[in-house]
Amino acid sequence: MATVPKIYDVFVSSPFTDASLALEIAKQCGAHGLDAFTHAELVPGQNYSDVIWEALAESRAFVVIVPPSGLTSSMAIEIGGALDWNKPIYAIVTDPSSTRLPSNLTGVRLYPIGRL
Repeated sequence: MATVPKIYDVFVSSPFTDASLALEIAKQCGAHGLDAFTHAELVPGQNYSDVIWEALAESRAFVVIVPPSGLTSSMAIEIGGALDWNKPIYAIVTDPSSTRLPSNLTGVRLYPIGRL
């Protein structure tokens, strides 16, 4: 019997170095009645790629945490999926002096971490 995929309100994409910030965003989403997916939900033994793609496919919105060092390759792939599936995308920059996003995020709403 096939399982019904879980629907998420928000998929949070972040580099490993910002995992605690991703969890904080998920916590804030939860406080407002939104269910958020972060990579912290991955457990050993799962096919990570399948779990991530299913969560992304079944999410309603996409939040990406953009570090000063730029996007990781896995984050870029997740962004591509969000774009292909026409998800609303919101970018959070961790460097308050950063006002530019990578070219693949042109037109995406940009928020400084202080607006979280």
